[in-house]
Amino acid sequence: MPINMTTAAGFVPSTEDDEVTYLGGQFSANIDAGIDLDPDQAFGQIIGIFAKEYQQATELLATCFNMVNPNAAEGVLLANVSALTGTIPQVATYGVVYCTLVLAPGTTVSAGSLVSVAGQPTNTWSLETTLTYAGDGTHNWTSPAVAFLSTQTGVVGAPAATVTQIGSPVGGWLSVTNPNAAIPGQAADTDTSLRLRRNVELSAQGGSNIDAVQAAVVEAVSPYFSGYGAATNSCWVTENATSEPDINGVPPHAIHVVYWDGNPTPGGNTPLAAIAQAIWSEKGSGIATFGALSAVVTDSLGGTHTIYFDIGISVPIYINLVTTPTTLTSAQSAAIKSAVTAYTVSAWAFGVNVLAIPMVASALVPGNGVTDIPSWALGTTNPPSSEANILILPNQIPVLALVTVNGS
Repeated sequence: MPINMTTAAGFVPSTEDDEVTYLGGQFSANIDAGIDLDPDQAFGQIIGIFAKEYQQATELLATCFNMVNPNAAEGVLLANVSALTGTIPQVATYGVVYCTLVLAPGTTVSAGSLVSVAGQPTNTWSLETTLTYAGDGTHNWTSPAVAFLSTQTGVVGAPAATVTQIGSPVGGWLSVTNPNAAIPGQAADTDTSLRLRRNVELSAQGGSNIDAVQAAVVEAVSPYFSGYGAATNSCWVTENATSEPDINGVPPHAIHVVYWDGNPTPGGNTPLAAIAQAIWSEKGSGIATFGALSAVVTDSLGGTHTIYFDIGISVPIYINLVTTPTTLTSAQSAAIKSAVTAYTVSAWAFGVNVLAIPMVASALVPGNGVTDIPSWALGTTNPPSSEANILILPNQIPVLALVTVNGS
């Protein structure tokens, strides 16, 4: 085993060939310079056995070397080193879709009953609570929207009006549909996303700078985050360090915080007080805040302070795809819409431009029978009319409003 295996890049484990060469040199130097070390000879076979064991030992040493390095550690070792500074891996969560059911009087649909997306029998959703319709003299009844949870964790899409298949038939349960698209869950942290969240959260420890404010707001939003975007990209902060108002109207010596939690309604997910407290905890003394929203915080001496900020502007995105062939089954169209929805949820984020080509590529579902998408249209109004990318400003979030395939 070579004695020095560290380089400027860190610890580099040996290969089996490295070990064969090293051990061969040791045998020749210490036993006999003319010793036969061919792999089919006794000493050569001994070297081969030890070389494999030594190589595996260096792999273990490399793991030990990297286990406290967050840029090199992986899996459980990365989770362990992240936990040392208070960053816990994000677990996968379940999405939710709100559906309306048409029931006959006297019908009960039990919790756990399944529905699915048309043409996607494995894209199933489970009724969260038992639903009973006692009847009011009519022959059927449309319930208020009720929650169905995805049976799979992570980013699972269900465009509006596609959850129409009843997987657990019940007498008197006549139909189901979802007026709006599902709110997808979040995927479990990958090594890459965990490293990113760790860096964001560590920056909060600096205090009194815009990185610290951003990290504090991200941490405040994360428990409430849902829908489009990424929790690690849920805050945008700018500062005006001059003595004059800037071109965006931010007053002198002030910061402008814009947050996003997946809900365009202020306070719809994250309490405004939580945003204000996060800003107050990290902004510098004497630094003003700017925005149309506000909440009051109380300092350690009982004094009150009004903190101003804004919520991100959601930009509705309309998409129409033209396929080859142009005549598709409902299952083919549903598969394309679901794939595009899943892509937009994972790729679009706060301040991220809407890129046409990756979106179009996501629509080519393997095995779906669609060979090409020769044209498409994007836009912020319906119907869309341009093939160009859509520019998203730092304080905006693109949200999929509607995806159609061949116009429907």
